[in-house]
Amino acid sequence: MGSSSLFTKRFVKKEYKARTPNREPHRYMNKTDEEIVLPSQRKKPASRVEILAAETRMITIPTGMSYDDAIKWLTKKRDLEERQIEINRVIDGHPFDAAYCLGLAVVDMFGFGDMRTPSMMEQMFQGKPPPRILSIPINANGETTPVMWGDIQFPGIEGYVTTGIAVVQGRFCLRVTGSIQRKYERIVAELLDLTEQYLLTRSIYKGSALRVSFKSPDEVDSIEDLAPVFMDLSGVTEDSLIFAEVTKESIHTNLFTPIKHTNRCRKAGIPIKRGVLLCGKYGTGKTLTANVTAHLCEDNDWTFIYAKSISELDSAIEFAKRYQPAVVFAEDLDEIVTKGRNAEVNKMLNTIDGIDNKTSDVMVVLTTNHVERINPAMLRPSRLDAVIVVEPPDAAAAIKLIHRYSNGLVPATEDLVAVGDSLAGHIPAIIQEVVERSKLSAIYHDRDHVTAADLLSAAATMQNQINLIKPEIIDERSDFEKAAGVLAGAVAGLGAHKAPESTETVRKPNGAPVTSREVKTDTRAPSPQ
Repeated sequence: MGSSSLFTKRFVKKEYKARTPNREPHRYMNKTDEEIVLPSQRKKPASRVEILAAETRMITIPTGMSYDDAIKWLTKKRDLEERQIEINRVIDGHPFDAAYCLGLAVVDMFGFGDMRTPSMMEQMFQGKPPPRILSIPINANGETTPVMWGDIQFPGIEGYVTTGIAVVQGRFCLRVTGSIQRKYERIVAELLDLTEQYLLTRSIYKGSALRVSFKSPDEVDSIEDLAPVFMDLSGVTEDSLIFAEVTKESIHTNLFTPIKHTNRCRKAGIPIKRGVLLCGKYGTGKTLTANVTAHLCEDNDWTFIYAKSISELDSAIEFAKRYQPAVVFAEDLDEIVTKGRNAEVNKMLNTIDGIDNKTSDVMVVLTTNHVERINPAMLRPSRLDAVIVVEPPDAAAAIKLIHRYSNGLVPATEDLVAVGDSLAGHIPAIIQEVVERSKLSAIYHDRDHVTAADLLSAAATMQNQINLIKPEIIDERSDFEKAAGVLAGAVAGLGAHKAPESTETVRKPNGAPVTSREVKTDTRAPSPQ
């Protein structure tokens, strides 16, 4: 039994007997408590070996494997792990936001990262630009943060990754490419996974109010063209809006409530995805409503996206889906969705219909100054949940605006009923100008407060100015036609000075004809333009 030429020995701990007293009959033990393996029991060399790294000081070799075979397998494993592999992964976030989150992940995992300058050959033959440090705006106060852009290296890892831009379904995203050794593949994957997690929890855009210009790849001259602009909402509050009571109620109910009470809406089964159209004349407060909405979004962890053009609505919605719950605001719907059906109209309808109620917490708010021009298909409740008519202030709202614009110069005890009646129906810009003129009047009369008389006088002079802007109605009938009109009026008992409306030619001060629709428009609230 002691012959080493007939037996192969394998060490077994002495306490083996105590743990497993019932040994199998084919195992033999010598005096030193070593198990003896017969030649017929030897295992053949493994044809497939799995080599794993573990937190241990032991190297385990499969039974029957020689040291030479083990060395060969370890050499193969080493060569495989040191082989260069290519990294190519798209992070679905705005390139600046994703690059910022990548920087956070690098610091958390490695402590720091470093820029890699491409070789001269790479720059000459591959067109690879040198790395850059981008200054990314992070708020409306002008603060920025540095972000590495280009080739990035990490401590302890041989190789690098490169940040760039990818376009996925019309969205600009961050593409991470590079060349690393295979043994670092898992670490780099963990780094990019952490980047995606930070996009959800530490994004610089989520919960902010942004103005975004969505360009096609051909329109982008430099990466800086992609930067969203943080909206400056300093001084904007919910109290900034002053409307007639019916308008105020409608805006607060249909637009502000889902933003301020999101969880309660969800519990009540109300979809957060909504479509709202604000329609009304120029200058009635639709754009101010956008600013107040943006302020409420920031206060309630919503993202606000102000699209610079209605034609970019589909891109704005895709952008908002990354940072939902979100509001997308776009003005002048009538520029695209006209009465007829064309490619642009169909695209807009499909854009609104394409927002999924179940997966998208995106509210779309649109405006128009000419609701009568919009294709009726767009106004269906299935597409637009609420159409809110933003009317000029009534008398009560006009009085509130007077106090707002006067900055305390109008005493609270001043009777403004007559002033409110005279300014009802005028847009806020006109009311503000009346207040400014009344302040000048108070200074002229050496008073430290504004009276109702000052306001009424200013309102009268403002009305004279407005009358000059009114379209001029010109009677171009011949004398015979005028006489016939007078006779017809007399016979009908309607008065001798009323002319038939169908024969009047209406012209503006510049001589351009005015349509019948424009004649019927209330000219007390002219366009500020």
